[in-house]
Amino acid sequence: DENTIWVCTFALKQNGDVAAQLGVGDNPDLEKSPFAKALEKADEVLLLVDEKVEPFDRAWCVYEAYLTVTWSKKYEMCPFSYSSDMLGEITERTKRIDVKKCDASDKEDLRKILKQIEGKESVLNDCIKDLAIKLRRTVKAAVSEQIYKSSKVKLGSDKREDRKRAVEELGKLDDVKVIDDLTEVVLKSS
Repeated sequence: DENTIWVCTFALKQNGDVAAQLGVGDNPDLEKSPFAKALEKADEVLLLVDEKVEPFDRAWCVYEAYLTVTWSKKYEMCPFSYSSDMLGEITERTKRIDVKKCDASDKEDLRKILKQIEGKESVLNDCIKDLAIKLRRTVKAAVSEQIYKSSKVKLGSDKREDRKRAVEELGKLDDVKVIDDLTEVVLKSS
């Protein structure tokens, strides 16, 4: 069983005529473009988020999210880094996400994409918010596990209730800065 991975950055010349490369041109049916056909064959989609958190502003990324949701693909988000600044920026951007405000260098592409996603904007906004929540939960779980392992070594087996309480308290945290600080402490103590 082979896996096929679509990496837009490598598959398309980003500063070229993207519409021509995608086979869109005058074709109003974006789902017939080679881009959409390749994405349709994928089992899952990984959204790579740069330090500027730009995918949420880019029309083709929004269209990719639209196809992913429409075709019920597994959708994951992977940030450029797991720093508190990065996670905080993702959180802030996804709180105020509105895919209707995305942009494209080719205004005709933008028009086609916005027409294609019309009526699904709130579903896409919610999906992207859910990706950010899932990412934060994953980071929190990883940090929690590390704290638990670290405290087990430091506190010894007779302090089980202290470890349990520490992990429960971590579960209540929502501040990514606190999670980042705790991660740093754990890494230094490991």
